[in-house]
Amino acid sequence: MPNRSGSYSKFIADKMTDPDFARNLVMNAVESGDSLDDALRLAIRSKGIKEFSTASGLPIQNVSALANKRKAFGRATLERCLGVFGLRLGVARKKVA
Repeated sequence: MPNRSGSYSKFIADKMTDPDFARNLVMNAVESGDSLDDALRLAIRSKGIKEFSTASGLPIQNVSALANKRKAFGRATLERCLGVFGLRLGVARKKVA
């Protein structure tokens, strides 16, 4: 993630308190081609590791490891992280041409 001014980072962190903004950040990242893992990492860093840890109930060390790619997302962790944004994992049928 590029370095940004503190005021911009604070602006984004403040926007991440809006559930619709946070949910759309994750969904738009995935729809634009990012992996779900990368979209969640972006959202975690944008929200703040401490704040995300509190919201998800995950230990701060685990959230930091996930955000910095030192730990991989398991299914249960994905569900828990997505739940912070009002999202869930699912499978859908893809239309075949």
